[in-house]
Amino acid sequence: MKSSIKGFALCTLLTTLIMPANIHPQSSDETTFIHAGHVLADPGKVELFQQTIVVTGGHIQEIIPGYLAPEDGTKLIDLTASTVLPGLIDSHTHLLMEFGPSAYMKSLTQNSIDFAFDGARNAETTLMAGFTTVQDLGGASEAIFALRDAINRGNVRGPRILAAGNQISAVLEFNANSMATGCSGADECRRLTRQTIIDGADVIKIVMSGGEPLSHLMPPIVFFEDEVSAIVDTAKSMDRKVTCHAMSRINIQTCVRNGVHSIEHAAFLDEETVKLVKKHSVTIVPTMVIGPTLEDAAPMFGLNPSIAEDFSESIVLAVSIAHKGGVNIVMGSDSGPAKHGLNAQELKLLTLAGMTPIEAIASATVRAADHVGLSDQVGTLEPGKAADIIAVDGEPTDNIEELFDGDFVMKGGKVYKGLSTSNLIE
Repeated sequence: MKSSIKGFALCTLLTTLIMPANIHPQSSDETTFIHAGHVLADPGKVELFQQTIVVTGGHIQEIIPGYLAPEDGTKLIDLTASTVLPGLIDSHTHLLMEFGPSAYMKSLTQNSIDFAFDGARNAETTLMAGFTTVQDLGGASEAIFALRDAINRGNVRGPRILAAGNQISAVLEFNANSMATGCSGADECRRLTRQTIIDGADVIKIVMSGGEPLSHLMPPIVFFEDEVSAIVDTAKSMDRKVTCHAMSRINIQTCVRNGVHSIEHAAFLDEETVKLVKKHSVTIVPTMVIGPTLEDAAPMFGLNPSIAEDFSESIVLAVSIAHKGGVNIVMGSDSGPAKHGLNAQELKLLTLAGMTPIEAIASATVRAADHVGLSDQVGTLEPGKAADIIAVDGEPTDNIEELFDGDFVMKGGKVYKGLSTSNLIE
């Protein structure tokens, strides 16, 4: 009973959040014409120019060459001077937290309702940065599932969320406010995987170790192969994918051999491991931004700055090797440890590792949509898909940093950023 009351209170409090007065989302049943000057409808394929995007009922109805005059009563949004592209997708976030001086104290003193409210703030920040879909890979289950559902109901502003809830670790004592639960032995890991999915997980995340640069703070406990296999088989039987936090070559190989869908971080990937990853069609989500984040935080962790710098260089090298080896790479910012709202900085780091700007954009749109299992709904601009549309004034195909501060954000046909009398004509 106590748990039910707590859950009810959480949902009730979240539904009381209201939208600030300066944001006026459009009704999803309205029809809107968008005049788009440059359109990356399917990043990596043919680019379009001077198009009219027709949005009705929260979805894209048509994309028509030329600038069509709107019918009576139809809104017109003028983005003729902008580059228009699908809403971005971040495949690795932690919305309930953000690293900083108070983070540890919050983990000891806050309850799931507190974390949910923090998550609501971070979710709005993420949406306004142009990320209309995210995959959250570790946060207190009750809080993140309630936040996800509140956003889906329209009570809270934020991106579409696919959530793992509590990530699964080896032999970790459960803590109600932790982002992880633990299991030991194949049977117990099967039970925990089932329960995590029953509780509401969209995806299962397992943790093969801590963050290797901080290994002096975290015991080197990893899953045995039969435990990984049990988790993967159980998840597959319940139509869920498994992603694995793994940085070292050995841990990556263990996860790949036992059928995981993707690897998070993969900081010490080498050419031999890339061949195995490629053979099993496993996706890599490198989260390169944690390198400079660790460099900035090194003194707080008592970490030698040179170790943090070496780690940053290792991630760049790993992504370069994976890219040259033809591995599927999708964008994930690890926001939470990194700062929310700066997610797009990960795209710049991907280009430094060898990707072209359009490849980096594809890693956060069309390829990311396929990775999280939503390619029928988002990731490209085409009829029938959700009207998740962003725009920038410059050309991100020439300068990826144009995506650092987007000028226009629409999610599900509702405009959350950039709606003004200068680009909206009744």
